[in-house]
Amino acid sequence: LSCEVRAVPTPVITWRKVTQSPEGTQVLEDLPGDHVNIAVQVQGGPSVHEATAWILINPLRKEDEGVYLCHSANVVGEAQSHGTVTVLDLSKHTAPRLPAPDDRL
Repeated sequence: LSCEVRAVPTPVITWRKVTQSPEGTQVLEDLPGDHVNIAVQVQGGPSVHEATAWILINPLRKEDEGVYLCHSANVVGEAQSHGTVTVLDLSKHTAPRLPAPDDRL
């Protein structure tokens, strides 16, 4: 996932994952946290007062499924955007079979 932010002054960008507590309340977990399969990178540019942030999840696991928030903030204010990651179980799916050139339909 990637997030591009333009702001003056240049903002601080953080990634969070929306999780549920055992009581069912919404919790925002700062990333990468203790996740060994998640890396976060933030880089200035490509323009002045612009920053780009990426989150890389590798390997992607079923427990990584959920909503991820990109949050930016500076002294003027804050903004956020989100994306949803859905993990499919590929073992339950089979590759489509294409007919051979000599197969008749």
